[in-house]
Amino acid sequence: MTSLVERQERREAIAGLQAVMQAMPQIHTEAIHHFAHGVYVREFRARAGSLVVGKLHRYSCVNIILSGSAEVRTEDESLFLTAGDVFVSKPGAKRAVLVTEDIRWLTVHPAGTTDLEDLENDLIAPSFDDLPPTMLEADL
Repeated sequence: MTSLVERQERREAIAGLQAVMQAMPQIHTEAIHHFAHGVYVREFRARAGSLVVGKLHRYSCVNIILSGSAEVRTEDESLFLTAGDVFVSKPGAKRAVLVTEDIRWLTVHPAGTTDLEDLENDLIAPSFDDLPPTMLEADL
């Protein structure tokens, strides 16, 4: 298991990578939004070679890799994801993703609205400081 100190170090490394990347020219990634009764599905598309740091999710969500592949680092693990993978990410998930083959990645969230700004405010935390400490220590 990952210790609290290791998780904090990895969290800081991902945040540091994001800060460095924000000062660089940005690549184009695509987000397509799908809605059904009470469900919001965000489809993320990126090209091979893209390095992306994802947003900080407040809640768990279902993830589906439709096509492509990527190396993924979180505070807890390193993964290689490929087409057909389905998994649940825990609350507080923030990822550094290196796309190794053009990817289509879905995240599935409950939604009471189709307003993207409202969804962003509800589903995404601005920083780890905006999450309850117990969430960040879960599953140690």
